[in-house]
Amino acid sequence: MDAWVSHAGIFSATIKFNEPLQVAWVNTSGDQVTPGSFSLDPLKVKSKRAYINQTVPFTIADEAAFSAFTSAMITQPNFTWHLTSDKLDVRALAFPTAHGLHFKKDVTLNGMNNFGRARLARRLQAARDDPAGGIVFSATTGLDNSSAFNVNLGTGSGANTVIKPGSNAVTLDGRLVPQTGTDALATTFELFTKYLNGEQADVVATGKSSIQADGRAVSWLSAGLTALELHVPFVAPGGAVSPIKAITIGDMSLEFSTHAPWAPVSNSRTVLAAMELPFGFGLEIEEISNRGRCRACQLDG
Repeated sequence: MDAWVSHAGIFSATIKFNEPLQVAWVNTSGDQVTPGSFSLDPLKVKSKRAYINQTVPFTIADEAAFSAFTSAMITQPNFTWHLTSDKLDVRALAFPTAHGLHFKKDVTLNGMNNFGRARLARRLQAARDDPAGGIVFSATTGLDNSSAFNVNLGTGSGANTVIKPGSNAVTLDGRLVPQTGTDALATTFELFTKYLNGEQADVVATGKSSIQADGRAVSWLSAGLTALELHVPFVAPGGAVSPIKAITIGDMSLEFSTHAPWAPVSNSRTVLAAMELPFGFGLEIEEISNRGRCRACQLDG
């Protein structure tokens, strides 16, 4: 926690919290629920302010309430905590210590706001075929965490995926499952057509769960992540892709017509195309057709 307390008095003083600070979260309905509490070391007041730079554990008292709070913290732009604590001791200068004081404060903090608008940070790879069918892909995505909280998402491409305050580069793994329906195939066709043309498609990634390095799932964090809707741009990093690199024509014939004598139709039985696609998965091409017309032919005689 990195913060400061204002209006703490004109005298230098020490504030001691003898009991943990109870945290009541004000939800979107305006109701207060208490997910837990945390303790603070004594604060030193100087020039009317007390600076807080402490890393403290948060004790969860109500897992359901904390799960609901986590969902709000991840998806909302801000949230409000109502902090209370009793039995504070305050000693200013050489004055006697004041005992049994009460602390009550509303604090509005920045949320993660679905990590803002995700951006393609480094790479997008369609790495390989999935043995179970479909395509396994990996995307390194830029995420902005506007809150003051670290979130350990657990296993991503590395051992642990931690999203810190500020800008983050996070690798997301996924699988494109086989598509069979007409609408699903049309959507997939549009997705990869935009990719090859260098156009951006908006892909929505939704939270599923949080699996830590030891294989455990954190229930309250997983519950919060299921509310996450992350918009990830699906776009070729290098711009439009030109899959045909070269064409070799073995033979050619011209078909003339009295209706268009100066625009013969060209035909060839041996056209070879050298293709290169930026994918690491197998691709079966069932049919290729080409029809061209020679519009600049000159005949002698």
